[in-house]
Amino acid sequence: MFTTLRVADRAKSGRPGDPRAAFRWRPLQGGAPAPARTEGKALPDLPPRRPRAMAPRDAARLIAFIDWAVLAVALGFVARWGADTTLGAMTVESAVRLAAPLLTLKLGLWSVSAYSAHARGWRAENAIGGLALGALVALVVAAFVAPDAASAAALSLTLPATACALAALHLAASFYVDRSAKAGAFAETAVIVGATEAARRFIQRARRTGRLHIAAIVDDRATRTPERIEGVPVIGGVDDLIGWPALPEIDRIVVSLGPGAENRANALINKLRVLPNRVDLIVERDMPGPIADRRLDENAALICVSGGFSRPGAAFVKRCFDLVVSAALIVALSPVLIAIAIAVKLTSRGPILFRQPRHGLNNRIIHVLKFRSMRHAPPERELRQVQKNDPRVTPIGAFLRKTSLDELPQLFNVLMGDMSLVGPRPHAVTMRAADTELTRIAADYAHRHRVRPGITGWAQINGSRGPCDTPEAVRRRVELDLDYVAHASIWLDIWILICTAPVLLGDRLTHR
Repeated sequence: MFTTLRVADRAKSGRPGDPRAAFRWRPLQGGAPAPARTEGKALPDLPPRRPRAMAPRDAARLIAFIDWAVLAVALGFVARWGADTTLGAMTVESAVRLAAPLLTLKLGLWSVSAYSAHARGWRAENAIGGLALGALVALVVAAFVAPDAASAAALSLTLPATACALAALHLAASFYVDRSAKAGAFAETAVIVGATEAARRFIQRARRTGRLHIAAIVDDRATRTPERIEGVPVIGGVDDLIGWPALPEIDRIVVSLGPGAENRANALINKLRVLPNRVDLIVERDMPGPIADRRLDENAALICVSGGFSRPGAAFVKRCFDLVVSAALIVALSPVLIAIAIAVKLTSRGPILFRQPRHGLNNRIIHVLKFRSMRHAPPERELRQVQKNDPRVTPIGAFLRKTSLDELPQLFNVLMGDMSLVGPRPHAVTMRAADTELTRIAADYAHRHRVRPGITGWAQINGSRGPCDTPEAVRRRVELDLDYVAHASIWLDIWILICTAPVLLGDRLTHR
């Protein structure tokens, strides 16, 4: 089924001299034999997740952006001091001749890969060396390309000062990344499936790199596995893992099985595919086949078999876009927000905002904010979706729901990081369709939670709005949501936002 699993077929040959022949099921080595477990134990509760600091790659992108801002300020200073004018009043040729020496500083940073960062640290000396080289070359360039003597003098004084400012910036960033990495701020949390020798080596590599924190190991063979491997507890089985309340805090699930266990690997991966968590398969260097996601060191890799590949660059851009646009919309729509809040408070008893628990990224429980559109009543044990002419909806609430203005407080969810402007709409935790759980209607339902839920989405602009009260409606929405997850980009988000307003104002067939 998975081409990446075929490596195990070739590993069973056991040719003489083949190092793969030693990679077999065998007792774990190292130290005294661990006592066998007689029965499984429940998986432990994880401590509350500490907010993760900015990832090293995102910090590098932020520093690159700030570098451009510093160079722009320096260019404006040189134009004012050397040419006694502003950039806007200069000719294109003069502006380019002033900018060329400053851009040489940027080239110096690029030449030494100053923006390369990883979880074990950030070497600021690369940036300092590149800036020193760039400043020397920039002074030479300035002597030849400056429009006049005054501009050349301004550049000769500005270039060293700008280089020193950039060097201080990179030193501060290096200190931040190194300190955060030592505190484990960049480490993802993982669970290993399979108490094998490969799992032992994987844990050792993970500790050296600092990229992963292994919370636990699960294995269905309770009587054949030790209590601990490299200090990591071996507790519970795959069924315990799937029902684990702390599973939303797990960033990835790593399957560790030896050659000859491809059938068991297929069964495990198919069983784990119902989860939104990323599922990886350990592939070591002495095993043939493609290595798609090399992360831990040169001797091993992880191949993603479910959950999608991480795209930190796209996630960083999307998060910045969400922050800027949601903050701007809150400011621009603040009179509307205040007016709606007053109208809700004056027309019915109860709170202005309604908080509802829904599934967010990785199946985490988030509390979505909405303007209250229904009469205040004790919470129901089982959620009833709103129908046409629902008596629970207030008159002002009917207008808010029809125009989707009740969704505006979710802009604050976007600012808090629980939601995105664009993504699959979050469903209530207890939501059902035709008295059936949604996960039983659509097998891939949980995969829509691989990304943050959104205020609007691909499904909403394609007609899948309002309640999903039939299995067909659920499958249609899941299909559209998974299409978005597979093709998500900042340009698609912008297009969806552009298409959202006409849908909200012109959809008269959907009841909310």
